[in-house]
Amino acid sequence: TIWWSMERANRHLQTGAAAVLLWCACVLPRVSSFHIPPALGAPRTGLPARALTSRQSGAHCLQLAATARSRRDALMQASTAAALLLSTPAGATDFQKAVDIFGSDGDEAGSLMQQAFATIGKTLDKNFIDKRRPAPVRLPRTELYLPFAVLLMRSCYDAVDDLNFVPMDQFQIDFFLLRQNEWEKYLDENDCKQGYLSDPMYFDFISAAQFATITQQMEEGKLIFEERTGAEGTVNMVARDAKLQDNQLLPAAFFKVAGDKMYAGLMANFTGANFFTQPPSPLGADATDTQVIASLTLLYKKMVELGYALDVTVSGADELLPPDAFFQEAGRLEAFTHSFAAAGAAPARKQGAGRRVSFTLKAPATLWGRQWLGLQQYLHTDHDLMIAMAYLRECGRAATVHSKVDANSFTRQFVLL
Repeated sequence: TIWWSMERANRHLQTGAAAVLLWCACVLPRVSSFHIPPALGAPRTGLPARALTSRQSGAHCLQLAATARSRRDALMQASTAAALLLSTPAGATDFQKAVDIFGSDGDEAGSLMQQAFATIGKTLDKNFIDKRRPAPVRLPRTELYLPFAVLLMRSCYDAVDDLNFVPMDQFQIDFFLLRQNEWEKYLDENDCKQGYLSDPMYFDFISAAQFATITQQMEEGKLIFEERTGAEGTVNMVARDAKLQDNQLLPAAFFKVAGDKMYAGLMANFTGANFFTQPPSPLGADATDTQVIASLTLLYKKMVELGYALDVTVSGADELLPPDAFFQEAGRLEAFTHSFAAAGAAPARKQGAGRRVSFTLKAPATLWGRQWLGLQQYLHTDHDLMIAMAYLRECGRAATVHSKVDANSFTRQFVLL
């Protein structure tokens, strides 16, 4: 009997498991049938193998049990099981699950077979991704307030440093090489100057390159390593936090740490008489959903004032989720907390009524980068969500987010739980 957990599956291991199934059917004379017993009350189907999804945990699991028959039947049923295994999304989806409540939906990874074809395409055609690059953004976009752009970039860099999964000297080298490799392609499509962070075209590029490098390093995250610091290249031994040994925890931890730094920087440096909009302070535990939504609205207006988008519109602030949709969102948050609690990205849930509110950012500064990152199944440059979720954690409130991306805008739908 093989019990295969898709929740922690690596795409290479998954391919190997499918190959093992076929090998067993061909070589072992007494293997014949592959089936999955019903679990968590799920009904049995006629398929010899199938994937079951737990509504409570959201985990995809495949159990393959072998019984005795002919080798021909074994080969046929093993082929079915292997095909099922290959067609189930895994591997690259794990990082998206790790930031699920931050609105990573909309860029779901395809099945392993689709990923395999994409991998083959990338191998055979070095321009595979370039041929599918998002179109340049031709919308007029407002300039970012330079200190705010620096805050966003620096917070992400410092979060990587704090999480200790890559030597920062190596990270800087890889970041430089990636942006050097992509810059000429981007410059051919966009009229912008290198180094001007306040230019939304350049910020869009450089923040995407940063997140691409971060994602690549997370996939190969180290537990202990040597790091060189200072002009003299002093060597230090660095070890990752014992609570974050699993690389799958890193995206949620990164979103949490970077978001906390962004919100703290916003409160420390972007308040006072020099600014028209003041960022909201954390609310008390007795705050109502209406007050939380009003504060979130103020927070998004503050980010627009600092140039993160051209404008923001608010909708659906008085809507309550239907009971079935509310329980689905609550289960989504519970599943995230169960799997990624060690990352600290979700606070204890306060029982709410399921109020939802949507913010549409028009011509945001990361419009191109988010699409380019999604094409490669990398973490998204969703700075606004990282700040908003950090604020909600400060208020002791939990929420899930759904994102909708089009050619001109992002829409973030928050569900307060």
